[in-house]
Amino acid sequence: MDFRRLLFVLFITLTSVDSSCCLNCQTITGGVCTTCSSGYKLYNSIICLADCPSGYTEISGSCVQTSSLVLINEGFSSYTDWSVSSLTTLRTYSGETLNSASKTALIPTKTQGFYSTATSKLIGITNWIPSPDLTFNMWVLVKSDGHILEMTKTSSVNIRIDSLSSNYRVIFYILSQTSGLYTGMTQVLCPCNYVWDNVIVKITQDTSENVKITGILNGVSYFYTYSGYESRYQAPYNWYVGCAFSYSFQGFIYNVLIVNSDDSTTLPSFSTTSCDYNYYWDGNICQQCSASCSTWPWCISGSTCSPCYDVNCASCTGFDMSECYCGNSEVYPNCCHVGCNTCGGFWSCSACDSGYNLIDTICLNYCPSGSCSTLPSSSIIDITFNVFSGDYSGFTTGSDPNTYFFFHNPDITDPLPSYQRGLYLIPGEYLENSLLNLAFTFSIGMWVFPTSGTILTKGTLLSISTDTSLTIELLDKTQSPISYTTTSTSVSSWTYFSYTIQFITDTTTITVYLNNLQHFSSSHINSIFIDSTSSFILGNLYTGFIYTLKLWNTQISSFLTEYSDTICGIGLISSCLISCDYNEYYTNSCHHCPNHCDYGCRIQKSCNPCNDLLCAVCGSFISLCDQCCDHASGNPCSCDIGYYPNVDECLICHVSCSECIEEGVFGCILCAEGYFLWENILCIEECPSGYGGEDCVLEVQLVVEGIFDNLYIGEVDGFRIGSNFRNVYPIFDNNDPFPAKFRGLYFTSGKYLALNTVLAPHFSMNFWIKVLSPGVLLLKNLVMTVIVGENSSIQCILANYDTITVNFHMTISLWTYLSISISLTSINIYTDNVQISSFALVTPFIDNSQNQIFISNPDSDFEGFVFSIHIYNQADIHDYFFNNTCPYIDFCLSECSFTEDPKENCTSCKNSCENGCYDTRCSLCNDKGCYKCPLYDYCITCIEYAEMVDGKCICKDKYYYNKELETCESCPENCHKCVDNICYMCEDGYDLNGTSCQKCPIKCLTCNVTCITCIENAYLYNDLCECGLNFYGPNCNASTLTATMNWYGTEALLIYFSDPLTADLAFSDIIINIQNINFAWNLEKLDSQKYLIHIEINSPHDASNISLSFIKLIYSTKNAELITLNLYVELKESSDNKDFKATKSMEEVYSAVAKYAIAVITAISMMNPNPAALWSFINTVQLICFASLSSVPITPETGGILEGLRSYYLFPNIISYFYNGGYPHNKPQATRLGFENSSIILNNGKQITAFMFFLLYYGIMFLLAKIKWKWNFIREFIKETIIEFKWGFFIRFAIHNFLECCVSCFLAIMSPKVWDLDFSINFAVAGVFLTILILTPLLCFFIIRRNKRKVTENVDEYKNLYGTLFYEFNTDENLASSNFYIYFFLRRLAYCAILFLLSDIAILQMSLSITISLANLFYLLFAIPFSEKILNYSNIFSELGISVFFVIYSMLLFDISSSNKNIIDWALKVIINTMMAVQMIASIGLTGKFIYTKVKERKNRQQITGKFIYTKVKERKNRQQRIFSEGVSSKDCDERSPKPIFVSECVSVINSHALFEDDYMIKPPSASMMLDETSYLHKSS
Repeated sequence: MDFRRLLFVLFITLTSVDSSCCLNCQTITGGVCTTCSSGYKLYNSIICLADCPSGYTEISGSCVQTSSLVLINEGFSSYTDWSVSSLTTLRTYSGETLNSASKTALIPTKTQGFYSTATSKLIGITNWIPSPDLTFNMWVLVKSDGHILEMTKTSSVNIRIDSLSSNYRVIFYILSQTSGLYTGMTQVLCPCNYVWDNVIVKITQDTSENVKITGILNGVSYFYTYSGYESRYQAPYNWYVGCAFSYSFQGFIYNVLIVNSDDSTTLPSFSTTSCDYNYYWDGNICQQCSASCSTWPWCISGSTCSPCYDVNCASCTGFDMSECYCGNSEVYPNCCHVGCNTCGGFWSCSACDSGYNLIDTICLNYCPSGSCSTLPSSSIIDITFNVFSGDYSGFTTGSDPNTYFFFHNPDITDPLPSYQRGLYLIPGEYLENSLLNLAFTFSIGMWVFPTSGTILTKGTLLSISTDTSLTIELLDKTQSPISYTTTSTSVSSWTYFSYTIQFITDTTTITVYLNNLQHFSSSHINSIFIDSTSSFILGNLYTGFIYTLKLWNTQISSFLTEYSDTICGIGLISSCLISCDYNEYYTNSCHHCPNHCDYGCRIQKSCNPCNDLLCAVCGSFISLCDQCCDHASGNPCSCDIGYYPNVDECLICHVSCSECIEEGVFGCILCAEGYFLWENILCIEECPSGYGGEDCVLEVQLVVEGIFDNLYIGEVDGFRIGSNFRNVYPIFDNNDPFPAKFRGLYFTSGKYLALNTVLAPHFSMNFWIKVLSPGVLLLKNLVMTVIVGENSSIQCILANYDTITVNFHMTISLWTYLSISISLTSINIYTDNVQISSFALVTPFIDNSQNQIFISNPDSDFEGFVFSIHIYNQADIHDYFFNNTCPYIDFCLSECSFTEDPKENCTSCKNSCENGCYDTRCSLCNDKGCYKCPLYDYCITCIEYAEMVDGKCICKDKYYYNKELETCESCPENCHKCVDNICYMCEDGYDLNGTSCQKCPIKCLTCNVTCITCIENAYLYNDLCECGLNFYGPNCNASTLTATMNWYGTEALLIYFSDPLTADLAFSDIIINIQNINFAWNLEKLDSQKYLIHIEINSPHDASNISLSFIKLIYSTKNAELITLNLYVELKESSDNKDFKATKSMEEVYSAVAKYAIAVITAISMMNPNPAALWSFINTVQLICFASLSSVPITPETGGILEGLRSYYLFPNIISYFYNGGYPHNKPQATRLGFENSSIILNNGKQITAFMFFLLYYGIMFLLAKIKWKWNFIREFIKETIIEFKWGFFIRFAIHNFLECCVSCFLAIMSPKVWDLDFSINFAVAGVFLTILILTPLLCFFIIRRNKRKVTENVDEYKNLYGTLFYEFNTDENLASSNFYIYFFLRRLAYCAILFLLSDIAILQMSLSITISLANLFYLLFAIPFSEKILNYSNIFSELGISVFFVIYSMLLFDISSSNKNIIDWALKVIINTMMAVQMIASIGLTGKFIYTKVKERKNRQQITGKFIYTKVKERKNRQQRIFSEGVSSKDCDERSPKPIFVSECVSVINSHALFEDDYMIKPPSASMMLDETSYLHKSS
């Protein structure tokens, strides 16, 4: 590193606060640079720069953008002149022209931008300072690799974009934040396709630490990031298109854009050719220029070597017309006018260039509207703006032709149509025609009422102002534009503006007319109007009206026809057009429209522009209607039925009208459907009560007559009482008023009547009431409310929905006759026939509600009596009044309160009478035995224990009436009839003895000591009653005896009787028949309900039926005769004898094998304290033999093998000697395995025998333990056996009988259901045991989990309880071994469930069995649970054998040949034999290992004992000498040596005194004693 670099690095280090952020940063906040070191500026809050980039200015220490960031933006296709040396932002390197023969500059082409050779380049006019974020964007066609763009400083390149080997690359230098030095990088960006590519290269400072390079090729992006670098440049640089110092690319560049930022500008796509250097496009393909032609620039067609615009050009400096020079030294087109190929004079052309149209003598590069070959005599545009449209003959309104005035969602750019004024425009509103092309001669005419602005424009070529001036742009011979403006004049009324522009020979004449009078004219030689593609605009900068517009592509000398107008006559201003403003209407003069009419109006009262005011959409001010307003139709529009016209809208009639002429209820002329024209006055929705027929005609004047003079609590006179109107006295609801005799109904809070009544517009309503507490007397929701009390009122809702209230006064606690009268004009209130209040009505009362009328209501606090209610369909009727307390002459109302008796001069009722009283009784029914009575004299339900007799309620037999309680009470026991609790007639079966009843003999109906008559279904026999046949019991209940017959196993039939028989069924009582089959049978009694028929069939047979007939009458113990006399059961086809023999043969062989194997393994295991091999053998045999329970069609030999293996259980079934119950099951495979029926106790008989045997064994051991044995080893053996047996046996028994018990439980639960006591008990027991089996794995898991430490540490207490679960396993290594029996139980539960629950899906049975077996195999392989290697190997081999067995066994599911079945039998036999042999070998191996270990231990012990004896003899001699010298005697041994002298020492003492007495000689201690002694010595020391 040189000295300068060292100083630079030191400077960077000293000026950088945190290099992890950026260089030259002074302050960092939150990991971001906030201020830079002195002399540096913060750029974009990311890095620090010495100089702000171009377009940025330093402000407060930061670089802030203050001008455009575009450095170079050149569209090379726009340059056609090759004689120049500079462009907008680029120039040639040495000032040479673009077409310099040295080819050091890029040269323009006709259609493909600039072309570059290997030596070509352009340099930027300005030396810009680049920013950390740069974007290079270009369209380029590379023909040969080289440099495309460069940024250089002095002689070094800092950024270069080039193409190399089919790739675009960028070479750049960036500043390392670590070293502080610039590092050159080369990055391949994207593929170069050598076609026109849009290439974008971005070099950006992505973060303060990362520089990001982005390459975008035709929209596909590529990203590259450089970490720990900064992209910064500190001085102005030179910018090149091409290469500064080496070789440039060869090809074309269409445009280039360089921006001093991360720019997202998209260069527009273009359509051009891809011809190579010195080639031209002939319209179809690229053709090479002639070899004789110049190549810089090269030819543009095949007809000439000239690259000039036109063949008439003598020379040119570019491809454009303006760069073409004629032979007379004038600039083209002074040879001929533009587009002319052959001319007799400049303006006299006879033939045009391709793409031009010859009209008269002028060539135009467009087609004027109307004709492409001549000037048409007729108009090309003729518009009268008197309709509503978005398109007036090509002139579209505003920015969107689909939106316009009126009715089409106009926007702010749309002109406004005005009645008799055409269109009104203000600035921003316009019409546009982009398709209209004017010829060099044309005319314009229009009716306008201008205010200000420009009426018409066509780009910059043509404009007409409101001051009548016309501005037009003409072209001279050089195609230079010359603008002319005519004179102006002020116009403030309707005026017809017209203009003509006429070209003749070489002169254009402009003439202006106002109202068909020439106003101005001027001529211009060698000038012509040539139209462009610009749009024709009416308005936009104009304020005023325009009524017509007419255009001609010819000269019009007179506009008289247009000015006069054939429709309106001479001058539109006098007959068609009005001079009012847009927001005014004309009626003799101009008047302002209503304020809400934003867009003007036609008449004073409506904003509607249509002639028909009810029109919603029309095409013009005077046209017929296109669409009527809402609720109107027709042409002209009229309001629909149910609506009436209101200026320019149709309003809906009153809801009651179908047709109307005005608003409100009185505007109807016809009523709406569902409404009635009431008395030809009003339309009402609900026909009032009392009116009827289709026309709602008065039929009844008295609508409601409610007189509550009886026991009504349900429904009366149309009134529903309370919420449940089916109630009958005295069943009250909480909202039922109470009947009160001579007072009507008594109301308290919440009690009410309801009535479905519609009130007429006039009516009278009369009440007899006695108000005790104020409240709502009458309520019809949303219609009327009547409140009574001292301050009473009536509130009504009228037809216009107004609410009115009329107040009046009443006296409470007195009977009052209240009358309410409502007419169409007034409301009148009366009390006791005297008017007390009145109210005048403007709007009538109408009840259009189906709501009920409530007398009181659920929320009312009204209390009092209501005796009657009358409602009349007429006002001012208040009859039914005699005087102040009497409704009529012979009836007056009682003044008693509710709790007083009106018959007893208003004396108080009894305390028990909660609901009033009458005649001293709580019940108001006249019949004292009545419970429910809707009327005083009409009873429908009697009180409890009473019945209706001749219309009166009397107590039933066995009951009498109690006056005090008002109830029927029971007579004495067994009494049929009594009076005042004194019996005078006994019930059936009893005899009267004085006043008591004595019981008759059983089944007697009547008696006198002996039976006289019998009960039903019994008959009299010897003065006693007996049940008839098929009846039984003390009540002679019906009895039925039936019988069923089903298979019991495979060779017996079970006959089951529904009840026990009176006598045993005999052989002679039945006949059995099997058609065409020789058989023998015998009968066996199971119990008094079940019999077995054993059938022996002596020959093969086809399927048939067995029929059984009873030939003797059979009776049950319930006196029923058997009704099922014939029974049938199906006899299936017999199997082949050969198969049967094969099965039996293999069964016998493998039965012997199983028994022999069990005996051998058991004998061997008895010599080994670890009988695990025996358990493994049993487990393996169980799984194999129970495979026959699956639905696999088993072969005879395999079936015999599996049935024979079942003999591994050597204990007999003692249960079969005492119990022969049970029912057939539906699993014939289980029968072959010894499960003869569904009885769980019978199927587990062998297990029960084994259990009882070992219980007996335990009992014997327990008794032997009580004996004081002379030999200690016997005592210890018995003691250890009891301790181990106490728990180990029961757990081991449960383990190895788990599968047997599980199968028995499933058989019991899934066998056919016969729900008698025997079956139910069996089913319940099986359910209990199956539940225990299911819970066993869970219980085992919790035991192991809670005693995890004890399992691994072999704690003695735990070992004694559960040791049998673990002694086989490596419990000290992992708990997976300890959990072996959890997996064991779960595996067997799943096995059972598969065999029984999936019996219909044999393939699934075997698949799951194989899966479970393989899972267990993997467990054995990975857990290695057994403590003995031999056991692990043998169990893994057996589990593998079981898996293979299941796989081969499942092959029997498929349809295979007999030979293949024989192969399967052989394979299964080999697998079974091998597994049994392996288990036997494992047992022998375990025992041999145990014997070898014991022999080895014995030898070791003998060696230890011999050495011990020798040592002790030597020590004894030494002790004897010491003891005798100290005087220690044998007697003092225990006394003087309590602990220091050991047994061996005492032995020495004793032996020294009795050396020759054998009886006292003590033998040498055992090894354990020696260890104890040594231990004690160790502790003592």
